[in-house]
Amino acid sequence: MTGLDTDDFLSLVNGGVRISNAVPIIESAWTVKTEDELTIYRHIGEQYARTMQVSRESIHPGVTENQLSATVTAAWYDTGGEGLLQINVCAGEDMNPWRRWPSQRAIADGEFVGIDLHGRSYAGLHGDATRTYFVGDHPTPEQRDLYRRAYDYIKAMTSVIEAGLSIAEICERAPRIPDEYREALWDLNLAHAIGPGASGEPRLDPRKPRKDVVLEPNQVLSVECYFGQKGSPLAVKLEDDIIVRDGPPELLGPTMPYDERFIG
Repeated sequence: MTGLDTDDFLSLVNGGVRISNAVPIIESAWTVKTEDELTIYRHIGEQYARTMQVSRESIHPGVTENQLSATVTAAWYDTGGEGLLQINVCAGEDMNPWRRWPSQRAIADGEFVGIDLHGRSYAGLHGDATRTYFVGDHPTPEQRDLYRRAYDYIKAMTSVIEAGLSIAEICERAPRIPDEYREALWDLNLAHAIGPGASGEPRLDPRKPRKDVVLEPNQVLSVECYFGQKGSPLAVKLEDDIIVRDGPPELLGPTMPYDERFIG
Protein backbone atom coordinates (compact mmCIF):
# COMPACT_ATOMS: atom_id res chain seq x y z
CA MET A 1 0.00 0.00 0.00
CA THR A 2 1.48 3.31 -1.03
CA GLY A 3 -0.94 5.71 0.61
CA LEU A 4 -4.08 6.33 2.58
CA ASP A 5 -7.28 7.87 1.33
CA THR A 6 -8.59 10.94 3.12
CA ASP A 7 -11.06 9.10 5.33
CA ASP A 8 -8.43 6.65 6.59
CA PHE A 9 -5.97 9.45 7.26
CA LEU A 10 -8.51 11.51 9.19
CA SER A 11 -9.57 8.44 11.21
CA LEU A 12 -6.01 7.97 12.42
CA VAL A 13 -5.64 11.64 13.27
CA ASN A 14 -8.97 11.78 15.06
CA GLY A 15 -8.03 8.61 16.92
CA GLY A 16 -5.00 10.34 18.40
CA VAL A 17 -2.38 8.65 16.24
CA ARG A 18 0.61 10.89 15.68
CA ILE A 19 1.61 10.86 12.01
CA SER A 20 5.02 11.96 10.76
CA ASN A 21 6.39 12.33 7.25
CA ALA A 22 8.72 9.35 6.73
CA VAL A 23 9.82 10.37 3.23
CA PRO A 24 13.05 12.17 4.30
CA ILE A 25 14.13 9.14 6.34
CA ILE A 26 13.37 6.72 3.51
CA GLU A 27 15.16 8.88 0.94
CA SER A 28 18.20 9.12 3.20
CA ALA A 29 18.24 5.35 3.65
CA TRP A 30 18.37 4.58 -0.08
CA THR A 31 20.50 7.46 -1.32
CA VAL A 32 23.81 5.51 -1.38
CA LYS A 33 23.51 2.51 -3.66
CA THR A 34 24.92 -0.98 -3.12
CA GLU A 35 27.15 -2.62 -5.74
CA ASP A 36 24.18 -4.74 -6.87
CA GLU A 37 22.09 -1.60 -7.31
CA LEU A 38 24.87 0.07 -9.29
CA THR A 39 24.95 -2.94 -11.62
CA ILE A 40 21.22 -2.50 -12.16
CA TYR A 41 21.73 1.22 -12.80
CA ARG A 42 24.31 0.54 -15.48
CA HIS A 43 21.73 -1.70 -17.13
CA ILE A 44 19.09 1.03 -16.76
CA GLY A 45 21.46 3.36 -18.61
CA GLU A 46 21.59 0.85 -21.48
CA GLN A 47 17.79 0.63 -21.45
CA TYR A 48 17.55 4.41 -21.77
CA ALA A 49 20.08 4.47 -24.60
CA ARG A 50 18.09 1.91 -26.61
CA THR A 51 14.74 3.54 -25.82
CA MET A 52 15.86 7.02 -26.87
CA GLN A 53 17.44 5.69 -30.06
CA VAL A 54 14.17 4.01 -31.10
CA SER A 55 12.23 7.11 -30.13
CA ARG A 56 14.47 9.39 -32.14
CA GLU A 57 14.08 7.20 -35.22
CA SER A 58 10.29 7.48 -34.86
CA ILE A 59 10.18 11.29 -34.95
CA HIS A 60 8.89 12.68 -38.24
CA PRO A 61 6.45 15.36 -39.40
CA GLY A 62 2.84 14.33 -38.91
CA VAL A 63 3.27 11.93 -35.99
CA THR A 64 1.41 13.19 -32.92
CA GLU A 65 2.81 13.63 -29.44
CA ASN A 66 0.51 10.84 -28.27
CA GLN A 67 1.69 8.48 -30.99
CA LEU A 68 5.32 9.21 -30.14
CA SER A 69 4.54 8.69 -26.45
CA ALA A 70 3.16 5.25 -27.30
CA THR A 71 6.34 4.46 -29.24
CA VAL A 72 8.54 5.54 -26.32
CA THR A 73 6.46 3.43 -23.93
CA ALA A 74 6.67 0.34 -26.14
CA ALA A 75 10.41 0.82 -26.61
CA TRP A 76 10.93 0.99 -22.84
CA TYR A 77 9.01 -2.24 -22.26
CA ASP A 78 10.92 -3.92 -25.10
CA THR A 79 14.16 -3.30 -23.19
CA GLY A 80 12.76 -5.09 -20.14
CA GLY A 81 11.45 -2.02 -18.35
CA GLU A 82 8.85 -2.84 -15.70
CA GLY A 83 6.79 0.34 -15.74
CA LEU A 84 6.62 4.09 -16.24
CA LEU A 85 6.22 6.64 -13.49
CA GLN A 86 5.99 9.55 -15.93
CA ILE A 87 6.52 10.32 -19.59
CA ASN A 88 6.56 13.75 -21.25
CA VAL A 89 6.54 14.18 -25.02
CA CYS A 90 6.46 17.84 -26.04
CA ALA A 91 6.89 19.43 -29.45
CA GLY A 92 7.21 23.01 -30.67
CA GLU A 93 5.44 25.52 -28.46
CA ASP A 94 4.39 22.71 -26.07
CA MET A 95 8.02 22.70 -24.89
CA ASN A 96 7.88 26.24 -23.49
CA PRO A 97 6.36 26.24 -21.00
CA TRP A 98 7.03 22.51 -20.63
CA ARG A 99 3.81 20.57 -21.12
CA ARG A 100 3.06 17.83 -18.60
CA TRP A 101 1.00 15.55 -20.84
CA PRO A 102 1.39 14.62 -24.54
CA SER A 103 -1.44 15.71 -26.81
CA GLN A 104 -2.90 15.12 -30.27
CA ARG A 105 -0.70 17.90 -31.62
CA ALA A 106 1.10 16.80 -34.79
CA ILE A 107 4.86 17.28 -34.92
CA ALA A 108 6.03 19.65 -37.66
CA ASP A 109 9.20 20.09 -39.65
CA GLY A 110 11.61 22.65 -38.22
CA GLU A 111 10.79 22.29 -34.50
CA PHE A 112 12.22 20.63 -31.42
CA VAL A 113 10.75 17.56 -29.72
CA GLY A 114 11.50 16.80 -26.07
CA ILE A 115 11.20 13.35 -24.44
CA ASP A 116 11.42 13.06 -20.64
CA LEU A 117 11.12 9.51 -19.33
CA HIS A 118 10.84 8.30 -15.73
CA GLY A 119 11.18 4.56 -16.24
CA ARG A 120 11.03 1.81 -13.62
CA SER A 121 13.35 -1.12 -14.11
CA TYR A 122 14.60 -4.11 -12.11
CA ALA A 123 14.14 -4.13 -8.31
CA GLY A 124 11.86 -1.11 -8.60
CA LEU A 125 14.72 1.29 -9.35
CA HIS A 126 13.96 4.32 -11.52
CA GLY A 127 15.87 6.31 -14.09
CA ASP A 128 15.13 9.86 -15.19
CA ALA A 129 16.55 11.14 -18.45
CA THR A 130 15.58 13.62 -21.16
CA ARG A 131 16.56 14.27 -24.74
CA THR A 132 15.58 16.95 -27.26
CA TYR A 133 15.71 16.26 -31.00
CA PHE A 134 15.20 18.44 -34.05
CA VAL A 135 12.69 17.58 -36.77
CA GLY A 136 14.08 18.02 -40.27
CA ASP A 137 17.43 19.21 -41.58
CA HIS A 138 17.35 23.00 -41.50
CA PRO A 139 17.53 24.44 -37.96
CA THR A 140 17.72 28.19 -37.56
CA PRO A 141 20.83 29.84 -36.08
CA GLU A 142 18.77 30.50 -32.92
CA GLN A 143 17.90 26.82 -32.58
CA ARG A 144 21.52 25.79 -33.11
CA ASP A 145 22.72 28.26 -30.51
CA LEU A 146 20.11 27.21 -27.93
CA TYR A 147 20.86 23.51 -28.26
CA ARG A 148 24.60 24.05 -28.06
CA ARG A 149 24.23 26.24 -24.96
CA ALA A 150 22.12 23.61 -23.22
CA TYR A 151 24.52 20.81 -24.16
CA ASP A 152 27.59 22.73 -23.00
CA TYR A 153 25.83 23.61 -19.76
CA ILE A 154 24.84 20.05 -18.81
CA LYS A 155 28.32 18.74 -19.57
CA ALA A 156 29.91 21.50 -17.48
CA MET A 157 27.39 20.97 -14.66
CA THR A 158 28.07 17.23 -14.58
CA SER A 159 31.82 17.79 -14.38
CA VAL A 160 31.63 19.73 -11.09
CA ILE A 161 29.70 17.01 -9.21
CA GLU A 162 32.03 15.09 -6.95
CA ALA A 163 31.81 13.16 -3.69
CA GLY A 164 33.00 15.10 -0.66
CA LEU A 165 31.60 18.42 -1.85
CA SER A 166 28.60 20.02 -0.19
CA ILE A 167 25.57 21.09 -2.19
CA ALA A 168 26.54 24.70 -1.49
CA GLU A 169 30.05 24.11 -2.89
CA ILE A 170 28.68 22.46 -6.02
CA CYS A 171 26.21 25.30 -6.58
CA GLU A 172 29.10 27.75 -6.30
CA ARG A 173 31.12 25.80 -8.89
CA ALA A 174 28.17 25.30 -11.23
CA PRO A 175 28.44 26.93 -14.67
CA ARG A 176 26.80 30.31 -14.93
CA ILE A 177 23.22 30.14 -16.14
CA PRO A 178 22.41 32.80 -18.76
CA ASP A 179 20.01 35.32 -17.27
CA GLU A 180 17.33 34.68 -19.88
CA TYR A 181 17.10 30.98 -18.89
CA ARG A 182 17.51 31.33 -15.14
CA GLU A 183 13.84 31.65 -14.22
CA ALA A 184 12.73 28.50 -16.05
CA LEU A 185 15.74 26.40 -15.04
CA TRP A 186 15.37 27.30 -11.38
CA ASP A 187 11.89 25.81 -11.37
CA LEU A 188 13.90 22.57 -11.39
CA ASN A 189 16.90 21.30 -9.46
CA LEU A 190 20.41 21.40 -10.87
CA ALA A 191 20.43 17.70 -9.99
CA HIS A 192 18.47 15.31 -7.80
CA ALA A 193 18.82 11.76 -6.50
CA ILE A 194 16.94 8.81 -8.00
CA GLY A 195 16.24 5.32 -6.67
CA PRO A 196 12.91 3.63 -5.83
CA GLY A 197 11.46 7.04 -6.71
CA ALA A 198 12.30 9.25 -9.68
CA SER A 199 13.33 12.10 -7.38
CA GLY A 200 14.77 12.30 -3.90
CA GLU A 201 17.49 13.57 -1.61
CA PRO A 202 19.97 14.98 -2.09
CA ARG A 203 18.50 17.72 -4.25
CA LEU A 204 20.88 20.33 -5.63
CA ASP A 205 18.58 23.30 -5.35
CA PRO A 206 20.32 26.60 -6.28
CA ARG A 207 17.65 28.59 -4.40
CA LYS A 208 18.49 26.98 -1.05
CA PRO A 209 21.86 25.20 -1.20
CA ARG A 210 22.43 23.19 1.99
CA LYS A 211 25.92 23.39 3.42
CA ASP A 212 25.29 20.46 5.73
CA VAL A 213 24.59 17.95 2.93
CA VAL A 214 27.71 16.43 1.39
CA LEU A 215 27.61 14.14 -1.64
CA GLU A 216 28.78 10.57 -1.11
CA PRO A 217 30.26 7.99 -3.49
CA ASN A 218 27.71 5.68 -5.16
CA GLN A 219 24.80 8.08 -5.02
CA VAL A 220 22.91 8.15 -8.33
CA LEU A 221 21.81 11.57 -9.55
CA SER A 222 19.91 13.01 -12.48
CA VAL A 223 21.56 16.19 -13.78
CA GLU A 224 19.02 18.31 -15.61
CA CYS A 225 18.96 21.31 -17.88
CA TYR A 226 16.02 23.26 -19.26
CA PHE A 227 16.88 26.28 -21.38
CA GLY A 228 13.78 28.18 -22.45
CA GLN A 229 13.31 31.93 -22.50
CA LYS A 230 10.02 33.31 -21.22
CA GLY A 231 7.84 34.41 -24.13
CA SER A 232 9.64 32.22 -26.67
CA PRO A 233 8.26 28.92 -28.01
CA LEU A 234 11.78 27.48 -28.18
CA ALA A 235 13.24 25.30 -25.44
CA VAL A 236 15.80 22.52 -25.06
CA LYS A 237 15.62 20.03 -22.18
CA LEU A 238 18.44 17.57 -21.49
CA GLU A 239 18.96 15.24 -18.54
CA ASP A 240 21.60 12.61 -17.74
CA ASP A 241 21.96 10.04 -14.96
CA ILE A 242 25.31 9.68 -13.20
CA ILE A 243 26.99 7.76 -10.39
CA VAL A 244 28.77 10.07 -7.94
CA ARG A 245 32.45 9.24 -7.53
CA ASP A 246 35.44 10.59 -5.59
CA GLY A 247 36.59 12.01 -8.90
CA PRO A 248 34.68 12.58 -12.14
CA PRO A 249 31.21 10.99 -12.11
CA GLU A 250 30.32 7.90 -14.12
CA LEU A 251 27.82 8.62 -16.89
CA LEU A 252 25.03 6.06 -17.21
CA GLY A 253 23.88 5.24 -20.72
CA PRO A 254 26.84 6.96 -22.41
CA THR A 255 25.51 5.95 -25.84
CA MET A 256 22.10 7.59 -25.27
CA PRO A 257 22.04 9.88 -28.30
CA TYR A 258 21.96 13.64 -28.26
CA ASP A 259 21.20 15.38 -31.54
CA GLU A 260 24.80 15.30 -32.75
CA ARG A 261 24.06 17.73 -35.58
CA PHE A 262 24.15 20.51 -32.98
CA ILE A 263 27.28 19.49 -31.08
CA GLY A 264 29.72 18.39 -33.76
